[in-house]
Order: sequence, then C-alpha cells, then structure tokens
Amino acid sequence: MAALLALLSSASPGMAATAPVDLGSAGDFAILSTSGITDVSASAIVGDIGTSPITGAAILVPCTEVTGTIFEVDAGYTVGTCANVTTAATLLDTAVGDMMIAYDDAASRAPTHPTELGAGDISGLTLAPGVWTWSSDVVINSDVTLKGGPNDVWILQIAGNLDIASGGDIASGIKVILVGGARAANVFWQVAGITTLGTYSTFNGTILDETLIALQTGAELSGRALAQTAVTLEMNAITAPDATKTQCEAFLKAEKTVFDAGQKADKNTFDAGQKADKLAFQLTHPTSAQKKTFDAAQKADKNVFDAAQKADKLAFALQQIIDKAQCNTLQ
Repeated sequence: MAALLALLSSASPGMAATAPVDLGSAGDFAILSTSGITDVSASAIVGDIGTSPITGAAILVPCTEVTGTIFEVDAGYTVGTCANVTTAATLLDTAVGDMMIAYDDAASRAPTHPTELGAGDISGLTLAPGVWTWSSDVVINSDVTLKGGPNDVWILQIAGNLDIASGGDIASGIKVILVGGARAANVFWQVAGITTLGTYSTFNGTILDETLIALQTGAELSGRALAQTAVTLEMNAITAPDATKTQCEAFLKAEKTVFDAGQKADKNTFDAGQKADKLAFQLTHPTSAQKKTFDAAQKADKNVFDAAQKADKLAFALQQIIDKAQCNTLQ
C-alpha cells in the first residue's frame, strides 16, 4: 500500500503546469474573515488582518501583536489604541469578494492526480505539484512534504474537514514541509469544512476555508488564513508568504515570542499544580518521613520538567539558527 501511495503521489510525465489561484486583493492579508478573529494571547502576526462585514469589535487581537495593519469596517475595534488600526469598509468589501471568488476558483479546478489519495489520510506522504481532490475529511498525523520548484503550484480540494495532528512542541510538532524550492505562496488549501491546525503544528500555504479556521496552541502558519466565517488563534505565529528578509526575521522574532510565552505558560501550570498538590498533602497532616518522601518526589518531578523545557529550548534555538540562514538568502 505504501508503495502504491508513493506512486500515486508522484508527478505524471508531461503533466501541464497548474496555474496559481488569483487571490486578488485578498492576497494582501495574512488573516481575513467575515465574522471575526479571536485570539488567546500572545500571538504574533506579520501581515495585515481584517474582517467584513462584521464590525471591528469582532477583531479580538491586540494591535501590538500585529506587524501590519488591522482593517475594520467601522470604528468598533477596542483591543488597544495603536496607530496600525484603520477603517476601510470599501477595501474590505472588495477583499472579501475576492476571497469568495478565489475559493470558487480553487474548488472548480479539474484534478490532475488520482482522487481520494490515502482515503483522506495523507500522513507521511510526498505530494507532487498539481490539483489533488478529496470528497472526505483529510487528516495529517505525520509530516507531509510538498516537493517541487519555485514556480510549481499545489491546489488541494477538500470537501470535508482538514485536521493537522498536535505535537508536544514546535520542534516535534506535525509539519507541512516544502522542498525543492517550493513556495508557500503557491500552495492553496480549499476546505469546505473546518480547518484545524493542531498544537505546535507548522503549516505552509493559503487556507481558503468556507467554515472555520482554528489554530491551536503554538501552531505556526506561513501563508494566509482566509475564512468565510471566523479565524481563532491561540498563541500562534503567522506570516504572509513570499517574505522579504526583514519580514522573515520579523517572523522568527514572532515565533520566539510565541515559544517563550508557551514555555512560561507551561511552567506556570506546572508550578501551580505542584503548589496545589503540596497544599492537599499538607492537609493530610503527614509525618516528617512522609513529608521528606513527598518533597523528594516533587523535586524529582521538577527536575524532569526543567530538563524537558531546557531540551525543547535548545531544539528550538537550533531550528531558529537554520531558519535564520534561510532568511539571509532573501532580499
């Protein structure tokens, strides 16, 4: 079966090149929605965001988390008083219209590969450029690779939900990987159902979603979240594709902000748990011997936790060094 899937996912000789989806003015946004953008801080977004026709009050992202402009249809935005918030109803109306047109364009493309690859489970596969089609949900439980050149295009048509599995940290999280010069700007995920980027997943491409785009804790997106309903964030790093060197470095900084916030949140949760356990233990009126055993166990647990955080931090720092070298290749 694995050999068959590998064969099906390879390019066919003489296959005509797939044209990219024209995003119109929707391509100017990192996040665009019709019914709101929510955020569990702190996220970091490199690119413009906006909502329409819903009011600016539905943009619940602090303006300090956006390296770009926050566009609203009125003066309803309330999460901060930064200078990067502007009212532009006509611009947003046009962008949302272009988003709808782009969704229909992506959905209408004829498949260039056999349909229903992996019966919707594409975990671990390498996909060649072209149009891929599923009439079901698509799940990604291990890294997926998109292999092609800088001018190659992927359109992935999904009639159900798109679910990316969760991981324990950014280094070990599930990834959609681009190789051979493939660019996030040329990858389009057309999803009729809900798109869920699992905890600490890394995703590439523009998501054109008819229902909802949900980024779980620590998920990273190099691309765009364009939703015909809402986009929900939770300590995420997002950057629009085709970044300049400056934007690439800004994304790495944003990524580190999210990573550090995640480690701090995990530590606070761990410390609170130990404190609660200790209080509950003290209420049992332990003997001195029992107290000694309990304290030793808590210390051992803390040592394990600290070592795990240190290892995660080292792995993250090494990956940032690699990514920084990639940023240096940009103009």
